[in-house]
Amino acid sequence: MSSFSQQGAKISSLRTKVNLAHSQFDAALSELEANLQIVIIAQTTVAISPFRQRQRENPSEAEIVIVRRLAEAGTGGYFLKDLRKVCQLPTKDANDATKTLINENIIKKVPTVKSKKLRLYMLFMLEPSIEHTGGAFYNRGEFDSGYVYAVKAKLIEMMTRQQLRDKSSWLLTVPAILQWYDSSQISSVPLNEESMRELLNSMVYEGLLVEYNNCFFPLLDMTTCPKGNQEILDDCAACVAQSCNSVYVMWRLQ
Repeated sequence: MSSFSQQGAKISSLRTKVNLAHSQFDAALSELEANLQIVIIAQTTVAISPFRQRQRENPSEAEIVIVRRLAEAGTGGYFLKDLRKVCQLPTKDANDATKTLINENIIKKVPTVKSKKLRLYMLFMLEPSIEHTGGAFYNRGEFDSGYVYAVKAKLIEMMTRQQLRDKSSWLLTVPAILQWYDSSQISSVPLNEESMRELLNSMVYEGLLVEYNNCFFPLLDMTTCPKGNQEILDDCAACVAQSCNSVYVMWRLQ
């Protein structure tokens, strides 16, 4: 039991660390799981049983079944109706058991972007998948428009200043923008490259940014372009990517 923490360890990793044949290893896991010493999460991870973590003795059969089914579901969890179905429990038994397990922080119910009315049930030790959280731009199941607006405004401000400061550095890559976001401390919400690219792509769609060779810069007013380009959307990326002495930033969020 000392080979993994309460948060769990990958079964594949444990196999390489113990000197047991696969059949012996599987039998040992099954015995520990049957004795409520561990839970097997999504068939890939082993964690200390929440009953053991909470020093909970003599859980009911309904409680045991619910914890095992939620462990199998992993970060996907179950809605209550589906949980009752997979557990094959009478409604009263399921309701009483889930209420007790929630009160003891063995399981929890969390909001999901899939439904404003329903809650997702899962093991307390787990966090819901992005399928249910909606990703970095959602807060407790709701799209955080205020946060997204603030980040977009700061991104345009930063990219505009970069253009005005150094006309040779028009193009900013996603990693460079993400590095600025992390260092700016404009938000405590962490973003990865995938989330940042999703945000930048939405700004391109809204006409706030131009993308060129997987790089981004604010959309410019090129009506006074010294090269005479009038087809802004067709030509400005290719033009600006080279060089231009005329910079008129369109503040499109106002």
